[in-house]
Amino acid sequence: MSPQMACLGGLSVELQYTLISYLDQKALISWSRTCSSYRALIAPYMFRVIALRNTEKSASSVDTIAHNSQFAAYVKELNYTAEAPWDSGFYQDADERPPIDISPFFPEIVSKVLSSLGRFPNLKVIRLDLSFTSNTRELGKEPFWNASDETGTNYFFEDAEPPQIVRRAEEIQAWRALMARTYAALSENLHSTTIEALEIYQLPAREVSTFHSSGWHQFLGMLKRFYLSVQGSTASDYNTINTQGNYIGVLSKLDEFFFNHLTNVTHFTLEADHGAPIGLGLTLMHSRLGLQSQQMPLIRSVRLQYIIICEELVEFLCQHAGTLETLIMHNCFAEIGGLVEPHEVYWHKLFSSLHDAKPRALRQVEILPARIELTMKDHIRSKEEQLRQVTESLKNDPSARNFAYVELDDKYGYQRKDDNQMVLSCLDGKDLKAYSDLMQLVRENKATLDTSSLV
Repeated sequence: MSPQMACLGGLSVELQYTLISYLDQKALISWSRTCSSYRALIAPYMFRVIALRNTEKSASSVDTIAHNSQFAAYVKELNYTAEAPWDSGFYQDADERPPIDISPFFPEIVSKVLSSLGRFPNLKVIRLDLSFTSNTRELGKEPFWNASDETGTNYFFEDAEPPQIVRRAEEIQAWRALMARTYAALSENLHSTTIEALEIYQLPAREVSTFHSSGWHQFLGMLKRFYLSVQGSTASDYNTINTQGNYIGVLSKLDEFFFNHLTNVTHFTLEADHGAPIGLGLTLMHSRLGLQSQQMPLIRSVRLQYIIICEELVEFLCQHAGTLETLIMHNCFAEIGGLVEPHEVYWHKLFSSLHDAKPRALRQVEILPARIELTMKDHIRSKEEQLRQVTESLKNDPSARNFAYVELDDKYGYQRKDDNQMVLSCLDGKDLKAYSDLMQLVRENKATLDTSSLV
């Protein structure tokens, strides 16, 4: 092998790019320091995704990149991670507390970066991850909703907040002020036409005054892709967080805060917490889903996790049958126990309603898990033969599958599988029949679309 072929410089540019794609940021920086030609080769990868934290040092580094037009042009994604201490004493002495100095947690340079993202002319994606911690614990180690001390913070989400309390909290609590100012800064980017996607990870279920501003609504209206996951955890040793009134109250306003304003979104993802599923909105432990038929007129892809099937969801999907291409539902379920018509929404109602809406663009439907283990419990021991029949079918028939039904405990809020309903639904076959009909339509759509693309 010649010396030229033995070195990296002897490889084609395509192979060098392949090698670069496997390296982490640290390795890329080391390689880029070897010579100017490699620095130029690697720069688009090094600056494609940049990280911003709510510190002076981090924001100054990002600001420096923004001032270099060549490097700024490489930036496609911004990951913003912010931390601030949570103070549990708000309700005890709110009236006596002076406004907080937010500058240690949201320096002016951070606001400058977030409010002037147009300096990155090819920026497409913004990711937000805001973490808050108890002021008695090391920053970044303990999430605030799990904190437990003499102030009774296990029930942090119990009390509803009127608008004046929200505004007051943002004056005297660092983490509330940080949220408000973060979203306000993003709302300044109304002329950054390249931004296509906003991803909000682990949204704290607390109202933010900025969510009601016209600037925020206009910013949401620019987006083409929207991802939202919601924080949640156990509220105490027994009660799950969906027993807390303000938690449910805030989640029931997701349409007001976000969904109503996503006028150009084509790809939508909503992930609830496993301990606090979203949907139904019929009891104190159920939040509204907030999806309505007039929202997101251009929607093509819907991805959901830990969502309760409800009329809102069925109507939303059917209303968008003309544009919907993809439906992904992971760990979603129906809840029938204790409900009456028209609030009972079985899986077969979702499938048959969507099928009858004739979604001609729908080419992918994924409902997971495909098979849910059925457990013998006391309340269905009298139906042991039915359980055995269903279990054998799921085990031996490759085409068999079942769909999740659950019950929410009416006191503590936790979920439990509704084995009885799952057995009954398998036996009557309506869910599987409706699902099979929908999947047949999906296959026909895909074949038609594949054929037309070849013409």
